[in-house]
Amino acid sequence: MGRYGIDFYGTGVRYGNAALVQFSAAPFYTVPKAYGTINVIWNTPTGAWTKFRLVRNKYGFPVDPDDGTVLVERDNESFEEYFEDSNLEQGRTYYYSIFLLPANVTDWVRAGNAYGVSVKDFNTLDRMWSYLPIVYRNTDLVISNPASGTTIYDYTNSRENEDLRSLLSIFAFEYDLEKTLATNLMYSGNTTYVDGRYIAPMMQQFGLKFEPEIGLQQSRVLLRNAIKIYKNKGSYSGLITYLKAYTGWDFDVVLGKNLMLDINDSSFEQSVGAWVSSTATLTQQQSGVIAAPGGSGTLIAYNGNANLPATFPNLQEYLLKVTTTTTGTITLDCGYYPSPKATNGIPVKSANIIGVSRDGTYVTYYTTGNNFVNGDKVTVTGLSTSAFNLSNATVYSSTGYEFKVASTAAGSSQGVTATPPPEGIPASIGVAGGNYTFSIFGVSAATARTATLTIKWHDLAGNYLSTSSAGTGVSLPVAGMANGTAGQLTVSAVAPVNTAFATPCINIASATSGQIFYFDAAMFENSNAVTTFEDSRLIKITFKASRINELKNPNFTTNTQWGITNGTLVLGSSLSPAPTALSGETLVAKPTASGDVVINSENITTVLPNTTYTFSTYTKYFNATPSTANPITASIVWYNTPTISKLSISSNTVTVTTSAAHGFSVGQTITFTNTLAPFTAVTGTATVVTVPTATTLTVVISGSGTVASADTSGTIAGFIEQFGPANTGTGSITKISGNGQYATYTTSERTAIRVGSTVTISGASYSAYNISGAVTSVSENTFTINTTAQGETSTATWTSALGVVNFVRPSVTATSPSNVVYGIVKVKYPTTSTSLYLVLDEALFEASAYVNSYFDGDTGVTSLTNLLWEGGDINADAARSHYYKNRGTIQGRLISDLPNYLTLGSQFQLLFAKP
Repeated sequence: MGRYGIDFYGTGVRYGNAALVQFSAAPFYTVPKAYGTINVIWNTPTGAWTKFRLVRNKYGFPVDPDDGTVLVERDNESFEEYFEDSNLEQGRTYYYSIFLLPANVTDWVRAGNAYGVSVKDFNTLDRMWSYLPIVYRNTDLVISNPASGTTIYDYTNSRENEDLRSLLSIFAFEYDLEKTLATNLMYSGNTTYVDGRYIAPMMQQFGLKFEPEIGLQQSRVLLRNAIKIYKNKGSYSGLITYLKAYTGWDFDVVLGKNLMLDINDSSFEQSVGAWVSSTATLTQQQSGVIAAPGGSGTLIAYNGNANLPATFPNLQEYLLKVTTTTTGTITLDCGYYPSPKATNGIPVKSANIIGVSRDGTYVTYYTTGNNFVNGDKVTVTGLSTSAFNLSNATVYSSTGYEFKVASTAAGSSQGVTATPPPEGIPASIGVAGGNYTFSIFGVSAATARTATLTIKWHDLAGNYLSTSSAGTGVSLPVAGMANGTAGQLTVSAVAPVNTAFATPCINIASATSGQIFYFDAAMFENSNAVTTFEDSRLIKITFKASRINELKNPNFTTNTQWGITNGTLVLGSSLSPAPTALSGETLVAKPTASGDVVINSENITTVLPNTTYTFSTYTKYFNATPSTANPITASIVWYNTPTISKLSISSNTVTVTTSAAHGFSVGQTITFTNTLAPFTAVTGTATVVTVPTATTLTVVISGSGTVASADTSGTIAGFIEQFGPANTGTGSITKISGNGQYATYTTSERTAIRVGSTVTISGASYSAYNISGAVTSVSENTFTINTTAQGETSTATWTSALGVVNFVRPSVTATSPSNVVYGIVKVKYPTTSTSLYLVLDEALFEASAYVNSYFDGDTGVTSLTNLLWEGGDINADAARSHYYKNRGTIQGRLISDLPNYLTLGSQFQLLFAKP
């Protein structure tokens, strides 16, 4: 038989019966059991596997075992082959997938998909019940026959006919199921709620390709934004809409630093671009063997052409071949010759300055008009107050007639102090020009020759203005070049006033006719020095991770990046016997005296203001037995460090003036550092007494005497510490249900309970559930323990005692203040014995309002291709960890699909796990 269409495994059209796969849980299906409840049923999976996971997602079939709510996770052992999924949103379709971990491998495989409808209660039973005569709805009626012959029914002591109502509920539920399906069809235009089976054909109607590996959830978003993407295709708006819809990640899109007009001007991949010469013939030349970065670049023969460089730094296929046609100096221009005007000049920036003002933080330069943007590098010259002259400064903000640069420069303002009128062109008092650097790699085919670079400047009409000084001469090597600085020519210059365009120029001295040279990797950038090459007009897309673990060394591979008060830190593997670990290594705190032991991270400078963070870590005691007097507490400390501009002291009251708003409040603790004489007494911590203004505050210091006011320098380290609850290894249970094989305990919050932990249950109204045993499975807010008890009850307490066996997970959730500079996370416990050690493992600090599952750059999720260390594996355990949902699939698909949404010939770069 033939089957036409697209299935969820992307096989397309198939003929004949489907082949049996190695791993299958078929028949895998769902049955609506009650309103908001779905029974999920499967068969024992085939194949050799070690772990089983059932995952639910309300938008589409999970793309991997981490994509959704984990309902069941088991080892390959005998367990019940169904799950009752309750408390679901009524009226929605839910999607279930079974994943298996094959023996001796690390990649999970899908063993089946199923979907189910959570039936909505339309109050059908009550309506059907109301339609029945009352005599059928009630029993135990008192019937009397008065003399008139009329029968009288007395309902005073009657009761509802429960058997009949129960029978009627069967029909009402089936009717509500059909009505739910019909109602959902009404929302077929809503991509959020439409049945996932319709997504693929709907995407085809809009010319979009359904890719099962991307998942139904992202396909819904792509479908929802299809019209906007097509309408704005090729534009910035269309690009960011497409990227968000396709990936689901946040991102930044910027234009790369190479300002050469296209890839042919910089890399010669399709032609020689805008390069011209009256003293040489320019042709595009295919290179030899393309070597990896750092290759030797040896000159080799290619199609009989001897002495051709094998590779240049851009690792592309083509080069610029220059064959001289005269003797002497050979000149090549990009966009200038033969016209007396620049026909393909590179846009550059400059301005006439007519006024300057300052506010202590920024210097504002007023111009007759400029096109600077935030981040541009500029040089300012010609101002009588030298402090206002700049070299390679960064533009902070800009409008059409003024721009600002961060500077505390002192001095009188110059020129006008307001934005000039557009029709007025006052005389300039200085000039501002962008800093530019041109660079290119070159090599000689036979005889070494010295080459230099220059930049020619042109006005808005393309008229020639001047030429920069030549860069340092470089002898073009004959033996080729490696991926580095050998054979690289550079020149840096500042654009003169009235410049609008630039044309790069290459000059080769003392050449003879017929000589051959090769060039590649040309770059023109807004900088006062050469930087690493990248292709021209590169669209750089930096993706932000779905989750980031802000901690370095979160799995304690070493004992660096962590400190301790009242103790020493050692690796667990250095002890004998060593404590058991959750993954890899552990960190052990050994007290040196009675009192609080505090373990702290290094400064975390990547925290964002007004953002909610959660810190958690798995902990357990070691080497001695704890008691309830040894609770474990987690905390987050937020720091702000404004600079002091002035201190004054009178009668032990210190008035502090800061250079910018300090953000402190009355009662907050602050610490003084680096203060100078005569204020050496102002050290240590103090409490803020008053806050007269945004830049002043007062504190009281100990001691006596009065010190006169004076300017000074230094900083204040103000901090706020926020604590989580003391973790004593107990928690609340809201629901218990048993099936005769195991009981499922639902907790009021996420816990540190793991498979194998020993947990004691107490306080359940059904005493059979008050047991102590090993946990057999764990999901988001549930865990299971084997027991023959059956039925359902609620309200109990679980205890996983602080001890040397079970890990507990102290945590804290807090929102960073608006003026935060960095944060520190801490774990504290009190002790009266130096023998009571604390073991730490799997520390997690992320922007989240919840305690989530642990991860780092190597472990924590089922699909390891979704994990990255910031800066690459070279920084493993010493950098932040990034998790990208479904990156292993999306990245490859995006590389092939993205060109369809960019203008023809656009180059792009995808960046992951960046600071």
